[in-house]
Amino acid sequence: MSNVIAGSTITIEITMYERTATGTAILDISGATEIAWSLYTRRNDSLTATLAKTLTGSDISLTSDGTDGKFEFELTAANTTDLSGAYWDRTVVTIAAEPYKTVWDASGFEIGT
Repeated sequence: MSNVIAGSTITIEITMYERTATGTAILDISGATEIAWSLYTRRNDSLTATLAKTLTGSDISLTSDGTDGKFEFELTAANTTDLSGAYWDRTVVTIAAEPYKTVWDASGFEIGT
């Protein structure tokens, strides 16, 4: 779980993994046509997107060439000012050369004052 202080600016770096026959491996995201990260609140067993960042919207950037599975984005003070409590995040990576989308779920974010 990541802890963020409301009204602060923080750079989030995420490493993507994929399941393999023997466990997990770093996912090569160099061919990603989209990376979509969303922050959700849970209300009455349904998830509501509170904040979103995307590669095509220029919010997300690869930290290198993508072969290391890493990307990053910034949560600005404006993004976090009105947030408080427990949140869940989800990343969906679309890779054009692959016939699937890879989804990675984190344990969550705690945002407080």
